Amino acid sequence: MVSAHERGEIHYHDLDYSPFFPMFNCMLIDLKGMLTQGFKMGNAEIEPPKSISTATAVTAQIIAQVASHIYGGTTINRIDEVLAPFVTESFNKHRKTAEEWQIPDADGYAAPAPRKSATTRSSLWNMKSTRCIPPRPDAVRYLRFWPRHQLGVASDPAVDSA
Repeated sequence: MVSAHERGEIHYHDLDYSPFFPMFNCMLIDLKGMLTQGFKMGNAEIEPPKSISTATAVTAQIIAQVASHIYGGTTINRIDEVLAPFVTESFNKHRKTAEEWQIPDADGYAAPAPRKSATTRSSLWNMKSTRCIPPRPDAVRYLRFWPRHQLGVASDPAVDSA
């Protein structure tokens, strides 16, 4: 592994820190794999979500877990494309409900529900997820979440003194 790194065949990120710290600096989360195949978090088996609201809630839990085990940034690449199928599932579910209740504008009934769920969840991340739904060429391709100390955010004395 050392010779492959020295030849430039592989890159060992943060090699200069790794012998001294038991934690990683940065993390690129495979959100697509986790949401489509399911995974285990702690003792809980997480099944693939069936709606955008569940997908975003699970995403927030994943980010929180990863962030608590590393000291650097957390990245989710192409989150708009990863979450798009869950928007479609939510839309289809609400459209089916509208058709069952014979609501004349089934698409009009179904469209706001996934947008509202994604916008509500996104306030936790201080981003506008509605830009990601539906996916557009100018949509966000990845998100990077930084720990507070790396953003230059002053600590809260009321919280820190407790």
